[in-house]
This record gives sequence, C-alpha cells and structure tokens, in this order.
Amino acid sequence: MIKYQLQPGLKIKADPNYYYELISILLDNANKYCDPNGTIFVNVGADKHGKNVLLKVGNSYAEGKNVDYNKFFERFYRNDTSHNNEKKSGFGIGLSIAQNLVKNFKGSLSVDWKDGNIYFTVSFKSLKQSTRSTSKQLNKTQ
Repeated sequence: MIKYQLQPGLKIKADPNYYYELISILLDNANKYCDPNGTIFVNVGADKHGKNVLLKVGNSYAEGKNVDYNKFFERFYRNDTSHNNEKKSGFGIGLSIAQNLVKNFKGSLSVDWKDGNIYFTVSFKSLKQSTRSTSKQLNKTQ
C-alpha cells in the first residue's frame, strides 16, 4: 500500500530529469525494502518556516531499530542481513547516487527510523512563487 500527501504550489530549483531520477531511486528503495504487507509513505511539504521543501519517502521496516544507518549512503553498501528476500536486486549504489543528486540540488538527504518505519528525507531550498525558468512544480507528474 502507498500513502501519500502532497502540498500544492511548492517549487524548487532542480533539473526535472534528475529530480525524477531521485524520486525513482527513493521509491525503488522503499519498494525493495518494505516489510511484507507493509506501507510506503511519500510526503512533500514545506518545513515549519516555509524556507525549505521536504520530500519524505519511507516504508515499513520493523527490524530497523538497531541498524547502523551511517553506511546507507556508501557506494555498494547493502544491509542484506535483515532484508533477505527475492525482490531485492541491484548493486547497492542507489542511495549513493541519490545523495549526489541532492548535493547537486544544494539540498540535504537524511535517514531515520521511528516506530517501525524508515524515512529518507530530502530538504530543498524553496523558491518563491514568482520564480520561473528552471523551477519544477512538485505537485505535478510528468
């Protein structure tokens, strides 16, 4: 099951193709590592002060309490011991690529675990509504 919440009207400065790649990586990761019969969460909204746009992608991950998340963004790192199922494939570079994309957007990417769910949060600097050109509307799909 996928649950999502999108705040309309938010804008960031990002290449649309790279932004799409970032979202694809985070959703693919959530799909691969979601607990059986679990939930994937997607939330796009402004932070408390309205200065940043937050993209939060998470999934059910019951065994994540004692996992060392510091290594998740290292190339070729895979925490296979607690995620042992057939639906995982790949080389362990997705989150490393995601982190590089976010750096190119001049944003930040973090990971945390709470109450049986893992969340990857991307923070982008918000653009004012009057900005045009390379801005990407987050509430529209391609």
